[in-house]
Amino acid sequence: LDVPRFKVHAALGVRLERLDEYLEGYRGAVPTSPSMYATVTSRAVGLSDSVTALLPFHDMVNHSPEPNIAMQFESDGRPRFSFFALGDIAEDDELFLKYSDVTDDDDGAWDEDKAAWQLVQWGIPSGPEDCCPPFMRSVEINSQNL
Repeated sequence: LDVPRFKVHAALGVRLERLDEYLEGYRGAVPTSPSMYATVTSRAVGLSDSVTALLPFHDMVNHSPEPNIAMQFESDGRPRFSFFALGDIAEDDELFLKYSDVTDDDDGAWDEDKAAWQLVQWGIPSGPEDCCPPFMRSVEINSQNL
């Protein structure tokens, strides 16, 4: 594991706080349970800074740092959401999305905060080698020293 344990614990703490808020906010109004929360959050996708959608099929497509499909949200005019192929896909090929980007927005280097959230949110471990060319791997973390 390349992400420091304290960051995984912090991200997990945020996730558990959100579960508590969800259970408290809807108690008595609608059926609630931790499994319902997990189902909803596994299908929640941030499409833009101000739009989050529930996509029932999102968690049926596996994650890959090298996806063969992508999704796009356009909000100009009539809002539209679409999936599209990033290249040729054979009939029996599995479809892969990149659930989240674990690189820094400014320099493209691996971002361990984003990686911690990806691990807690979807159970996907990542390290610098999963996202960055060798010349961009500026931070190497040895999990044995945690």
